[in-house]
Amino acid sequence: MSAMNQVSSINKFMTLMNILWYGGVAFFLLFVPTLFLIVLFTNQLNIEYHGITMTVENVSSHFLALLPIIGLALTIMGVILGIIFLFRQVVKNVQKGDVFIFKNVIHMRTIAGLFFIISILSTLLNFGVSLFLTTHVETIDKILSPTFDISYGLLFGSIMIFLIAEVFKYGIEIETDSKLSI
Repeated sequence: MSAMNQVSSINKFMTLMNILWYGGVAFFLLFVPTLFLIVLFTNQLNIEYHGITMTVENVSSHFLALLPIIGLALTIMGVILGIIFLFRQVVKNVQKGDVFIFKNVIHMRTIAGLFFIISILSTLLNFGVSLFLTTHVETIDKILSPTFDISYGLLFGSIMIFLIAEVFKYGIEIETDSKLSI
């Protein structure tokens, strides 16, 4: 691949990352107040969960029970925005020609850790939603039981990103040795 095509690809990827970042921030800023308004002023809420449609009556009376679920969902959204932000930083460094620098290693390790955190938080969120539904919807307890479903894909992704960070670290060592031997 020629240098011009690489620069073009990096610029296109950076544009995509910027769209994800600014779109995510805008969604987060619009989602939070809208969610609270829906929960506070809605009498009936239809929820589709694992192919089952349920109706929760008098949603505002269940607000305290929904608060941990809402908090987990918002935390996951914040962590995803953090991942996008850090990934943008890595791409910016690559755009500047700084591929094998220690900042990129730290960013990639942090991204790997955040993926691990998301896998735990999504497991807790799924458990919280199923627990809420089994305790607040009369007919659902026979169909759904609260379980811990671990997201192995996110765990695997976390490990892979950590390995990529170690490859970057090794690249720094090789680059340093190369400069010292010349």
